[in-house]
Amino acid sequence: NNSASITAADITCSVLLFFGHPCGANVQAADRLATTHLAVVDQQASPGATTTLTVMLDPGGTAIAAATFALRLDPAVLHFATTDADEDGVPDAITLNTPAGMSKSVTWNAARRRLEVALFGTGLPLPTLSDGALATVTIAVASDTAATSTPLALDLVSFSDADGNDLPATDQDGTLTITGHTAAAKGLFLPLVVR
Repeated sequence: NNSASITAADITCSVLLFFGHPCGANVQAADRLATTHLAVVDQQASPGATTTLTVMLDPGGTAIAAATFALRLDPAVLHFATTDADEDGVPDAITLNTPAGMSKSVTWNAARRRLEVALFGTGLPLPTLSDGALATVTIAVASDTAATSTPLALDLVSFSDADGNDLPATDQDGTLTITGHTAAAKGLFLPLVVR
């Protein structure tokens, strides 16, 4: 799931250590920790349409104090607007369901074709995420796409509890099915005969 050397737990630990608290306190055996699950809901849209993608969180009964994930989108098929009209550091096309006191970092990484998200508390007590829709992302389907579907793939998924422990996690990619394609008109071509 997460191939990066820095995880959500490292962010939580930085905050805990800054305020003089231990990191990784109350460590439980990995097989006794509940698994946190992140999933992208399958969606349908037609070429030229704007639609909303949903990323769902199931914390597995654990208080999640930090989360990271990236949502890979094919820019040849899907367009993500990076406009931030309210200048809050989060593009207007994404809504994150986070509690007060939780910082949000969202970046469109064009080179890697992914939307990169980090959510974390910066003060104690650390706020925690709720079960349900964690993010909604508004995207536009290219009007000239010939694709019939495109993957909505998750990457860099990691979670931390309020003690700075890495949590076991699973993730589930989704698919955007592109509907309403019109078959290309077929013509009958006859040879031109000149006498």
